[in-house]
Amino acid sequence: MCQFKWGRSTLEVGLFGMASTLNPGRVTGFGTDHTVDVGVDTQYQFLADVHSVSFQASWITENQTLTASQTLGNASNSHDHLRSMRAKATYYYDQTYGATLGYFRIDGSGDAALYGASSANGSPNSAGLIGELDYIPFNHGGPAFWPWMNVKLGLQYIAYQKFDSGSTNYDGAGHNAADNNTLYLFARVAF
Repeated sequence: MCQFKWGRSTLEVGLFGMASTLNPGRVTGFGTDHTVDVGVDTQYQFLADVHSVSFQASWITENQTLTASQTLGNASNSHDHLRSMRAKATYYYDQTYGATLGYFRIDGSGDAALYGASSANGSPNSAGLIGELDYIPFNHGGPAFWPWMNVKLGLQYIAYQKFDSGSTNYDGAGHNAADNNTLYLFARVAF
């Protein structure tokens, strides 16, 4: 990871990865599956007393060797891949009121056995937008009985543009990508 700082700004760029050997469903005797993930992420922050801005992005590539899964009938292909990309921008006013807009995209190999239960095309390809509004009521000091209280209240909406490779009738049963749109109302307390 590399980190650079100048004034009230910081920039970080990092690499990460993972390699694993798996027995699908903990079933042995049919070989193993192997997964290798490699990713890069970056973040820029400008932190000031009144206005704060941050940008985060990540990209991950995953290569799968599905020897055991294919033998067990859980995958059509012996090799698959996935690629995911996420990016978001956040603005906070007075370290109290925040707004975030993000984008995500997943692309990968078509595999009828692996993705066929939910996708008519046997594809994991999905994309969408995430919007979030936040309120941090005690960021400048909590109530007298708990001055270090850290509460965040938020409203988040996820809007799918594409789900399992389709925007309309992605599963062959008439479901559209927008049918997966989700609204969250949340409260978080940190100690």
